[in-house]
Amino acid sequence: MVRKMTKKEAVDKINRWEDEAEAARGAKIGSGKTDMSLYDYAIGHGARSRSADRGGRRRVSGLGKFINPILNIFSGGIDKEITNQEFRLIRNAIRTGNQISDTSDNNPRNIRNSYNAAGKGEPVRREVQYGHWYSERYKQGQKNKGTPSKATYGKKEAWSSTSKGQAKPPLWQVFFAKRNEKYAGGGKVMSIGLFPLLEEIIEGLEGDHLELAIPMSSLQKEKTYQELVNIKSLRKELDQFLRMANIYTRAKSTDKEGKEIDVVRIKPREFQRFLEKKYTVDGTEGDSIKTLAGKKDAAGGVKEFSLPRLSATQIERLLLAAHGPDAKVRGVPIQWFNLWRSAPQTAKNRDLQKMHWRDYLQVAL
Repeated sequence: MVRKMTKKEAVDKINRWEDEAEAARGAKIGSGKTDMSLYDYAIGHGARSRSADRGGRRRVSGLGKFINPILNIFSGGIDKEITNQEFRLIRNAIRTGNQISDTSDNNPRNIRNSYNAAGKGEPVRREVQYGHWYSERYKQGQKNKGTPSKATYGKKEAWSSTSKGQAKPPLWQVFFAKRNEKYAGGGKVMSIGLFPLLEEIIEGLEGDHLELAIPMSSLQKEKTYQELVNIKSLRKELDQFLRMANIYTRAKSTDKEGKEIDVVRIKPREFQRFLEKKYTVDGTEGDSIKTLAGKKDAAGGVKEFSLPRLSATQIERLLLAAHGPDAKVRGVPIQWFNLWRSAPQTAKNRDLQKMHWRDYLQVAL
């Protein structure tokens, strides 16, 4: 089972891949051009033309086109959420990589190169090798031809092969190398290729669960409270509040007939202390929380969410959405004092528990 991966870990992995590809240049990748890194060659895959003897007549779909869009996804740092659209781009890149067969001309391991297969003193006889141009065959052929190669890249037999689908040149490695894979004959320059790395990342991140916070701006909307109380974990907490007399204070009010009655008012600080926690999310509840948190396009599931520090009025709105205007605590009606004070029109429209005449003086003040 692939372990959960954080966004920071994913960004670090992508950065290490890019740094490794950028550092591989010159003799390390069998190139006389020290100003061109393996990263540069990877970007240019499919964009540069080849001579006919190297497969230039074949139509090649480059893999380099995926690199910049992929890196841009992770360039926003650890605080930038990966969107569903960006996840689709990553999956498309992986799918493209997986669809390229070992014998495909699109595969960098099948780049055609030629070498002199004739013995010493014999007429030059060209044969094909795939992958990298550099090999012991090439060096021996040049020596037999009387023009020995000055290339001194060491023994890198894994880089080329006389058969398709076998070579592991640096340009193939930067896209397809598997982690912890050993190469007979030497020549490994990348610890992992882009496509296997993306598979690790997407499996890790899709298993990741977001922990979201509901912003204060979302609580300006009345419908937010109704959506919140439909979340089972929060609703369970709000149901318990009707059995906790210690988070209310006793007061007097009047019923609808004008008679004086006992009521309870919330103690905002006590309520806040109980509300400051993580609430778990099940199934499709995650979509609602993403929307409320302003992360509608964020990929991955939602594991938990939290509420901001609520005002007394917001706490009453939450209770009202959960239990309605006639809510009672151990048989004693809740007085919606803060709603009458800060949102009198809402209180009037909902026909909330009327207040004692002394309370109206407080509201007026």
